[in-house]
Amino acid sequence: YVTPRQLTQPALSRAELKKLVAEHYTDRKVSATLLKNFYTCPWTWYFRSFLNLPEALLEPLQFGNIIHRTIEAILKMPEKPTTKEIQKIIGQIIEIEIAREQVIDLRIVTRFEKEAKEVIDRFLKTGHTQLADHYESEKKISLFDPAYPDLQITGKIDLIENQVENILRVTDFKTGRAKTAREIEKRDDEDRMSDYL
Repeated sequence: YVTPRQLTQPALSRAELKKLVAEHYTDRKVSATLLKNFYTCPWTWYFRSFLNLPEALLEPLQFGNIIHRTIEAILKMPEKPTTKEIQKIIGQIIEIEIAREQVIDLRIVTRFEKEAKEVIDRFLKTGHTQLADHYESEKKISLFDPAYPDLQITGKIDLIENQVENILRVTDFKTGRAKTAREIEKRDDEDRMSDYL
């Protein structure tokens, strides 16, 4: 139930709205998500990326956040722990991450706990055991081209591993099904890159 009430201030005029966007546009950094929003629909960019209107997170996004932060917690542990050491505390880390996502439905909490443990177990058996000795988790990047002074590309790379000299492996964690190179590189009818690419 919502009680209707009068606006205390009049809505912005079109001219005032344009001025607001012009004033704050250059403050925005451009991330891959922001670009995806803009290419999907400029209005999506405007409401999501510029005005930052709050949105309810869908379950797959919440689950992805939980897995992502759990893996990040593992990667940031001092001195690479053994799989056994991680398995002793993984339940606690997952519980903390579920709470951070503010999941309150007990059925969803139970399902997330079970599925997250399965995903993390797979990561520990494959990705973690093959982890290079030198790596960086959540590497922040920022690219600037003087030719475009109002455009700064920012983002984070989930994992960068130094395999051998001058050879890096870059990993972007995803919790959905595995994608083929063809699916990732496929362009749409307007020759735009896929969201994954």
